[in-house]
Amino acid sequence: MKLRDKLWLWGQTEGSHHINDAFKLPGMSRMTPLEGAYYFGIRNMCRVVMMGLPKLPFDQDQMVLDTMENVVWSIIGDGTSGKADYTDEIIRLTHQYPNITGVIMDDIMRLPRMEIFSPESYRVFKEKLKDAARPMPLWCTIYTHQLTEERIPYIAECDVLTLWTWHQEDLPAIRENLAKLRTLSGDQPIYGGLYMWDYGNKKEISDDLMQLQLDTYYELLRNKEIAGVIVCSNCCADVGLRSSVMVRDWIRLHGDEEIE
Repeated sequence: MKLRDKLWLWGQTEGSHHINDAFKLPGMSRMTPLEGAYYFGIRNMCRVVMMGLPKLPFDQDQMVLDTMENVVWSIIGDGTSGKADYTDEIIRLTHQYPNITGVIMDDIMRLPRMEIFSPESYRVFKEKLKDAARPMPLWCTIYTHQLTEERIPYIAECDVLTLWTWHQEDLPAIRENLAKLRTLSGDQPIYGGLYMWDYGNKKEISDDLMQLQLDTYYELLRNKEIAGVIVCSNCCADVGLRSSVMVRDWIRLHGDEEIE
C-alpha cells in the first residue's frame, strides 16, 4: 500500500468556509471537493455537510465522486447543522454507489452537540445504518481541546476517530494529544486531521509549524501509529495559502512511497 492510499480530503461545498467571515480566510474559494482531490492527488473523500450545504438530495454531489476510492458522508454536519440528520439519505445512496464506505459526524463532541446527541443516539444511528448496502463504520471528529473524560462514553460508540488541532500553537503536541486520545478510547483507528489554516486564531499557519505538522504525520504514518491523514480542505486550497502548496508538494514527494 502506498502512503497516498492513507490520505483523505475533507471535502466541503465550495465557498462554504467563506459564507460568513468567522474564519477570516482571504479571497474566495471556488474549488469543489472533486477538484480539491485532483489538485492534491488524493483518492479518498470525507464529504462533509457545512452551513447546510449541499442541500438534499445528495445525488449530484455523490455522482461526481464516483471516481474516488472511498467516500465517507456526513450523517451529522458541522456545528451549524443543529439536529439535521442525513442518515436516511446516505443509506439510500449506498445502494447506488459502492464507494460509500462509512459515515461521519462532524463537530459532535462540542458541548451543545453532546446535549443534542447522546451516546444512545449514536447507537440508534448504528442500528439504522444496518439498512445500508454494506457495513458503515461510524466516524467522528474530536479536537485536541476536547480530550476529557466526560467524552469517553461518546468516543466508545464511534468506530473511527479523527483528531484535529484547532490552534497552531498546539501542533508541537500532536504526539502527546494522540497518546491522550488513546487513553480515552479503545482500539479504534485514529486519523490525524491536517489543517492548512489556523481556524482557532483566524490566520495563516507559519511555515515552520506547517512543516512540523507534515513531518509529524509522515512519521506517524510510516510507523503505523495512525490510520491515515485527512487534509482540510478544498475550501482553503485555492486562496493563495503557502500551506496548500506545501501539502501538495509533500504528497507529490511521499505519496507513492510504499508503507506496508
